[in-house]
Amino acid sequence: MSFSDDPLRMLRAARFLAGYGLVPEAEVVDAVRALHPRLEIVSAERIRDELDKLVVVPQPEAGLRFLVETGLAEEFLPELPGMALEVDPIHHHKDVLAHTIAVVAKTRPERIVRLAALFHDVGKPKTRSFGPGARSASTTTRWSAPA
Repeated sequence: MSFSDDPLRMLRAARFLAGYGLVPEAEVVDAVRALHPRLEIVSAERIRDELDKLVVVPQPEAGLRFLVETGLAEEFLPELPGMALEVDPIHHHKDVLAHTIAVVAKTRPERIVRLAALFHDVGKPKTRSFGPGARSASTTTRWSAPA
């Protein structure tokens, strides 16, 4: 497989994992971890279309986790991995990402419903600075102040 030639294949891999209940080979995971920055050459429309296809599979959880665990989500939706760093204030036993994926799994497999579920807590992680030198997050996202 050549993720370098067509980086969109990495997103398709996430969809196929979820859609067919597959477990990725270690080589696939390693390749995506190494090559996810190549996604920058793919148009936003093509990325959106693949995300739309992923969220409507009957059980998208494994694909969403794959996006985060391989670093792929950082390339087009950095808020998603940011949710893993924030404890859910109501469900203290899981982080906001785990809660969000559980919510997505329990919704109807319709694009707009699943996307709403995916983004319903996107504002919970602290991702921006509140003044010169101030840090509001335990990690640096694209919108955080530098250390």
